[in-house]
Amino acid sequence: MKKWFIISTILLTGQIYAAPLSAEELTRGKWVCRADYPNINVSTMDEYEYRADGSSKSIGAVVTNMPDVLFAYRVERTGRWTLKGDVLTEVVHKDSVTRRHPDETLTLINTNPTAADLDNSFYTILSENADTDIGNTISLKIKKIDDDTFAVRQLDIDGSELDMQGKCVRLKAE
Repeated sequence: MKKWFIISTILLTGQIYAAPLSAEELTRGKWVCRADYPNINVSTMDEYEYRADGSSKSIGAVVTNMPDVLFAYRVERTGRWTLKGDVLTEVVHKDSVTRRHPDETLTLINTNPTAADLDNSFYTILSENADTDIGNTISLKIKKIDDDTFAVRQLDIDGSELDMQGKCVRLKAE
C-alpha cells in the first residue's frame, strides 16, 4: 500500500510540474480549418497537417460566395512551416489546383466570357508560384490557441492583416 502511495505521488507530482506545451508543439498535428474572405466573396475549408519535422500538407476546397455563380476548386499543397512568435508561416512548394465547378457553373463559363475570365483569374491566383523553388508564402497571425482550436488572421506581404477570419479545430487521432 505504501509503495502505491509513493508511486502515485511521484506520478501526480510529475503531471503538476510538467512544462506546458509550447505554441509550436500545440500547432503540430492535423487540423480542419475554415477561412472566410468577405471582401472577395471566398471561403475555404482545408485539412492541414503540420509535422514535427517542419513539413506541411493540406487538402481542401476554395469556393466563391457570389450570388449568381459558384466557382469551386480543390487545392492540394505541400511545403514547410515555421512558427515565430504568434505568426505561423507556410511556404508552399508543391501546389495542385483542380476545378470542381457544378454543372450550372460550367455552362455559364462556356457561354459567358465574363464568367470564364473570372474563373481563369481565380485559377491563376490559386496556382501562383506552384511547383517552384520560390514557393508561395502564406503567413497567419494566431489570435488564440489551446489544445484543440486556434483562430487566425492572414497577413499581407507588408505584415498588415487581411480581411479574413479563420478558425482551426484539431482532428482527433483515429
